[in-house]
Amino acid sequence: MSRSVSPPRRAWSCRSPVSFALFAAVLWLAFYNRRFWTDALAVIEPGSWGDALFACSIFLVLWLACASALLLVPGNRPLKAIAACASILAAVAAYFADAYGIYIDRDTIRNFIETDSREVWGLMNARFGAYLLLLGALPAAAIWRVRLPAIGWKRQVVQRTVFMACSALVCFSLFAAFNARYVSFIREHKAVRYLIVPANVVYGTLSYLNRVRRGGDNGPAEDAQAPVARRLAPAAKPVLLLLVIGETARAQNFQLGGYGRDTNPELARRGVHYFSNVTACGTSTAISLPCMFSGAGREAFDVDRARRNTNLLDALARAGVYVEWRENNSGCKGVCDRVRTINHTRMPDERYCSKGGCYDEVMLDGLPDTLSRLKSDAVVVFHQAGSHGPGYYERYPRRFETFAPVCRSNDLGRCSVEEVVNAYDNSVRYSDHVLARKIDLLRQAADSVDSILIYVSDHGESLGELGLYLHGAPFWLAPRQQTKVPFVVWMSDGYRKRFSLSQQCLRAKADRPFSHDNLYHTVLGVFGVTTARYRPAMDLFSSCGPAAPPGPASLGPAAREAA
Repeated sequence: MSRSVSPPRRAWSCRSPVSFALFAAVLWLAFYNRRFWTDALAVIEPGSWGDALFACSIFLVLWLACASALLLVPGNRPLKAIAACASILAAVAAYFADAYGIYIDRDTIRNFIETDSREVWGLMNARFGAYLLLLGALPAAAIWRVRLPAIGWKRQVVQRTVFMACSALVCFSLFAAFNARYVSFIREHKAVRYLIVPANVVYGTLSYLNRVRRGGDNGPAEDAQAPVARRLAPAAKPVLLLLVIGETARAQNFQLGGYGRDTNPELARRGVHYFSNVTACGTSTAISLPCMFSGAGREAFDVDRARRNTNLLDALARAGVYVEWRENNSGCKGVCDRVRTINHTRMPDERYCSKGGCYDEVMLDGLPDTLSRLKSDAVVVFHQAGSHGPGYYERYPRRFETFAPVCRSNDLGRCSVEEVVNAYDNSVRYSDHVLARKIDLLRQAADSVDSILIYVSDHGESLGELGLYLHGAPFWLAPRQQTKVPFVVWMSDGYRKRFSLSQQCLRAKADRPFSHDNLYHTVLGVFGVTTARYRPAMDLFSSCGPAAPPGPASLGPAAREAA
């Protein structure tokens, strides 16, 4: 009895690993790099044969470079596996570049790795699924089915070496032929290299892993914040600071800074001081949050070293200040590891929580009881969900939907810029309400504490300007919408009188340039704590005490009305 033999599965064949690498590389450049080619051609502005030839030379250089890099992977099966995985990663990178204009570098990879599942799911939508399937899974499956000939390792080494040597020669010749154009292109338009898929993902990931490895190998860093001392005399009432870390709030959309919409109506009625020219330490939470608490300053900040040093909260705790961190975001990035932490994202509350997460009012739960029991100086930190995108409409209750129509999708490309801005402004208006509630609670506790509230956002946000959405652009490249953040201060009459702070002096600083670097020194100054890093000149309040000259007021109209 004869047995029927099923026909073999059909597969594509390549004559050699070199032809396979060239095929994979041209696939990536042609189908995954729309944003790169759009930006590159906008820079080149092809208007002559010379321009067209230069553009073609860029394609050829990248094609040969990608193929050569892929050929560094030994063996046929590992070569196909790496190419398939790279195609999936390229599809993800292409989606974020096309949909949000995101540039991918080491800090982008860090931000992605350190985010939580809720934020990741917030980025999922039908368009992302289409990219993942059509540009990721299907090409990866096709690549894996490619049949490569069985070639001895010596012959493979020769083939690959010859190809890479010839590729280097061709690239060198093209650089020589278009030397002036390449020098100008690379020097004046560095940002485009963060759009080359999948090279940006591979380079960013390797750079991140290398940074983590070096951080772990160096051992404990010197603790530059010891010793800690107090210079605040005991008093009948403790000092209480509510330190509110906003999320993705940009200064451009704050009414207190002159924005044309009523995004801060409640704060404007509560006598706050608004600082309108404040620069963030980074453009992502993973960088900005540990940076603003480190005391190192943006220029000297190193995220891995910061994790091994004591930070602002550690210094306050060692000085005898009660420290509490309330979390409604993606985590404190190591800042709150050694202090009391309450994670409100894990406490479902039907009043404030839904599938999209919890509104920031959830962090007020139990706060009046905490205030009534205070017997010593204290700081309570609130890490808000704020205006985190792309689902801005999920950050506020429907009753705060003042500006309409709004974008009700996390695929911002499906919405008009007006709808995106409306949803974002509604989230800012809700943050205004939450801050006003905190101030009201402090006013009610005026008989038992001398209090102060400081609000500052971790970074800003792009809402379609220059074709960019969200945040996380390399700092040197980021537009001001991602780097300029709101900074709000409110203090009780008791606190102001106790430390003889001049309101006129504070108003005079409203438009002066400050940054996240000032936060560390200002908060230490609130409690009279000194460390090796404390600098009075960086303390926003130190020059407004009893010995400080008042100075002329300098406020915009909205901020002057608020103050």
